Amino acid sequence: MSDFEWQTEEEWQEEITGSAETKRPWWSWLLLVITFVVIGGVVVWQLNSRVRTTVEAVEEDIIASYELFYRAVEDGDTELAFTLLSGSNSDWTKQEQARITAGNWLRWPELGWQLVGEPEIGEVEIGSDLRSAEITLALLYEFNGTRFTLQRTLTFRQGTTHWLYAPPAPEFWGEQKTLEGDVTNGLQLNFFYPEHDAELIETLHLDINRTLAKIPSFSGNDLFNISPTATVFFGTQSLHFPYLRATADTVDSITLPSPSNIGLPINNSGYQALLATYTTHLLTFPAAAQAGYACCNHAVFGQALGEHLLTAHGVSMSQLTAQDYTRVLQGNGGFNDRLLGWESAEPTPPTTDEWRTARALVEYLHEAIPIHAVSLHMGKNLRDVASFDEWFQHVAQIKMLSSVMLDDSEPSFAGFQAFLIERGAAMVDDSPYALPAAQPVVACLKADGGSRLYGYDFATYSWDALWESAERIENITTLGSTDALWIEQATSLAVWRKASSVTQPIANVLDFSADWQTPDTPLVFVRQPPSDDPEIDNFYWLDLNQCEIEEQTDCGMTAINGIPRWAPDREHLLFIDSSRNQLTLTDSNRNVLYVRADIPDLDSVLWIDDTHYSWRNPIDDAHYRSSIDNSEIEQWFTVSDLGLPTPLSEQRLYIYPAGRANDPYLLIMQIFEGDVPQHLFSYNHVTGETHYLDALSYNEYVGLSPEGRYVLAVRARPSTVMRLSTSLNLFDRVNDTFYSYTYGEPAALSDDWLLLSQSNRLRLIAPSERYERLIPLPADNCTDAAWLLEQ
Repeated sequence: MSDFEWQTEEEWQEEITGSAETKRPWWSWLLLVITFVVIGGVVVWQLNSRVRTTVEAVEEDIIASYELFYRAVEDGDTELAFTLLSGSNSDWTKQEQARITAGNWLRWPELGWQLVGEPEIGEVEIGSDLRSAEITLALLYEFNGTRFTLQRTLTFRQGTTHWLYAPPAPEFWGEQKTLEGDVTNGLQLNFFYPEHDAELIETLHLDINRTLAKIPSFSGNDLFNISPTATVFFGTQSLHFPYLRATADTVDSITLPSPSNIGLPINNSGYQALLATYTTHLLTFPAAAQAGYACCNHAVFGQALGEHLLTAHGVSMSQLTAQDYTRVLQGNGGFNDRLLGWESAEPTPPTTDEWRTARALVEYLHEAIPIHAVSLHMGKNLRDVASFDEWFQHVAQIKMLSSVMLDDSEPSFAGFQAFLIERGAAMVDDSPYALPAAQPVVACLKADGGSRLYGYDFATYSWDALWESAERIENITTLGSTDALWIEQATSLAVWRKASSVTQPIANVLDFSADWQTPDTPLVFVRQPPSDDPEIDNFYWLDLNQCEIEEQTDCGMTAINGIPRWAPDREHLLFIDSSRNQLTLTDSNRNVLYVRADIPDLDSVLWIDDTHYSWRNPIDDAHYRSSIDNSEIEQWFTVSDLGLPTPLSEQRLYIYPAGRANDPYLLIMQIFEGDVPQHLFSYNHVTGETHYLDALSYNEYVGLSPEGRYVLAVRARPSTVMRLSTSLNLFDRVNDTFYSYTYGEPAALSDDWLLLSQSNRLRLIAPSERYERLIPLPADNCTDAAWLLEQ
């Protein structure tokens, strides 16, 4: 019989289980589970660690790529920067390249913004495929003295060998949305914009329309004959800020950068900056149109007018700073010279001198004339005038407009300069030396044909009226070291002293020059028309001290023997009378030492030091000299003796006396080719040293500064407008350098200070320090300037 024992399935399973329980304790299973969990956790941790390491490495690579790109941009290395740009979108790439090349990447000079410091890197978000990323930058800008921060998101994509700065993917922007505005003040603004910037743009739309509603209608008419619709696209690739144009019946569509292309605000100051930016570009020309401006000629003026009106209604875009007013004050020429681009139909960024000048002019006119009257007239009749100056004069002479009676004040260029000063320009004393104790004096024409002298006070930045004349003042000259001026008028000469304000007219003068015998005896030479022989001139010396005696009518006129020329040490005089072919040598008391009539070219006679004078013989072109001790003639030099770098051949040499106490043997020489001066050099006639200065064509005047450091040469040359343009050139003999200035009549006080006067401004210059300070003139049509010295 078999030993097999039948069991049910349940009994068998129970036996198996019971047997297992007896063979493996329960805690062994728990240990097994824990072991598997730990192993799994380690695996997961290792995987996560590897992912984190990978992500961190990718993030480091992206930041490194950004920093390399940023440094290349900042250093101007466009070749490197362009290699780090994605080429996936050619339009985007071209715009970025243009801004990089112009030095404007992350900067917005066309908006008046300045980037402060370097961008701060915020969050770096890497795409799930590890091949794309977004970097958030915090950008601190300054505008009109206010700082604000915008957040800009940059997209980077993995290229073949490195990460590239790239345009955002379409998914970044989302779908395009549309917002239709109501008709406000004759204009309907419809916005088309990406979903990504929807909330911000919709808020901007509301606030821009609020500003539009505030624009007054100076003309009393609607802004447009019909109600146009302006289509505004917020471009996802645009980095350009054009202006919305407005005419009588049409409005252009316009594409502006979407805010994310500039930066998103993080607080109200950033929002206000963006609001001002978009409002300015959308409403500038509609605002100008309300003031009568018709687009689009003279766009820089219409731009300035519209921006000014927007600023008056709380939009702070593109306001002028003290530095802007200073720059306008320092501009060259009058209105036409400063607004050469005013004929253009294109607006200009608020970084150009034309824009600054136009804005300042608009502000000045609104201050000088009631705002409603000038605003209406500003925008009209622009097409009927040939120049800005003509238009300005037309506006300035308004006496009654729209039932608004204006006062008697008329805007002028001098008034404009005073306005710039009042706005804070050039009020800081930044001069390298103490300001001169002497007083700048200018002569300005009056409306009645007379003239008025003004003196400038450095302490108060103001002009004081000193003296008036019924005649036109042509020229004023400082007399030595006292408070006297020698004044050339239209039909007479006059002497004016600050202490006594006594003048003495001297009529019928053909020629004159002012000089001194002693520090207390000012003398003036005059040449009057001949009386008996029409070929013979009459020469006189005036003792200006006699002009203070009221009953004295001729200022003590004393006949002399010709045109007087003092020796450098003031111990001897040469009197040159070409009409009699005669030269007379005297001592300082005018005692005659000898007379000679054997000099063929009296016009070339000059003192070359304290004891010698020279002249040129036109026959052999050699230069001769004599001494004060005797009249014997000796050949001084020929042109070939000078060792000039340029052969003279048929050219002529002119010599200018230039000796000073610290350099008594210095002469300034000028080579002429025909009637045109070509070359300038200095010559020490004792050592024989020649120093070539420059090739200066069309020199009209050559001289030396008071202490002899600077050679003054006025250069005139043909310009592009078929007229001569002139400049004052100072050759610095210490630094062996030429300094060039737009030409004005020079008046030198010392080697430290020089005045240059022009028709619309006065320039105080310290040449060695390359310093210049502009002084606004007290009136229009100021003709000359001089130093009035203190006794």
